[in-house]
Amino acid sequence: MKRKITSIVVPLLLLVFANSAAVANPLFSIGEGGTQTCPQGIDTGNVVPVTPGGLFQPGSGLSYAAEQFYSSQNGGNFIQSVATLRPDIFISDGSESHLSLVMSWDPSETDLGVVTWDYVYDADPDLTNTMVHFSLYPPPGVWDFSLELIDAAGRSRGWFASGPAPAWASHWIRPDVAAVQGPFTHFFDQPGFDITTVVAIRLDEAGMLSSPFPVDPALNGVAWNAWNHLSVTAVPEPSTFTLSLLALTSFGMHRLRRRR
Repeated sequence: MKRKITSIVVPLLLLVFANSAAVANPLFSIGEGGTQTCPQGIDTGNVVPVTPGGLFQPGSGLSYAAEQFYSSQNGGNFIQSVATLRPDIFISDGSESHLSLVMSWDPSETDLGVVTWDYVYDADPDLTNTMVHFSLYPPPGVWDFSLELIDAAGRSRGWFASGPAPAWASHWIRPDVAAVQGPFTHFFDQPGFDITTVVAIRLDEAGMLSSPFPVDPALNGVAWNAWNHLSVTAVPEPSTFTLSLLALTSFGMHRLRRRR
């Protein structure tokens, strides 16, 4: 009986792992606990600060989704500020401390400063059936934060949230669900956006001088925020869940019979 159960469970589990490996192309993990550190990401050109103006593309310009959202903030008075990135700084919110990537900028007194950094893919990945996970600390002074996806044609899809709490928090987004999710209160989808050709994941923050910030730990600006992790993981397909359930059920029945 033991051999019979093993002959069922092992092939099923192998098939589960094979299905998971088949969707591994767009998957990555960078930052604290990841397979790539932020300094490595900067050195390889995967982590880049976004510069204002110019033709919108990864590493440059403000996206359609961001323009739609920030036009509704601060009476529409916003500018894209220059971001400075500094990795490997421990940031504490008073209860948690994480090795972080700090983005700094000099805010305006009257305009909401929007600053961003991109994780640029080496190839055009398909983010269907994936989950994006990131952890960030928005200190007092940050108005908004967001996550955007940029496709190969420069079109964007973005999720935006206002008034974040000044504490470390983790957030999940299902990229192929075109709707408001999790803590995000606004969603913008540029017509024609292609989830199968995402070239960059963009993380935004916004703040202004009238909202005082704590001292910048990177000493590169007045305003700042921190991330400690960004990753894309696979969402198991229904068939994978079914196979997993069958394998675990068979194993559980075998254990129960042995106990009896």
